[in-house]
Amino acid sequence: MLLLVIKSHNEDSIKRELFFRTRKQNLWESIIEDFLPISLFVVKLDKITQRIEFVQANKCAKKKLKIHSDDELQRFLDSTRIEI
Repeated sequence: MLLLVIKSHNEDSIKRELFFRTRKQNLWESIIEDFLPISLFVVKLDKITQRIEFVQANKCAKKKLKIHSDDELQRFLDSTRIEI
């Protein structure tokens, strides 16, 4: 009986932690998407093809730069000049 209570408590603790972690992640995504006044992209590198892949962008980036896909991101990167 005691083991059952401990198991139930542990499962509830794990579910609670997952809930709060998910809620925190959703909050940050909302802030980045809706309130951040700069263009922000999330990309990842495909190690096999050595290509940068578009994952997501916030509203500001979508509106100003009109990037919604890998191809649009690639055109943007090709036309962008970075000076050091």
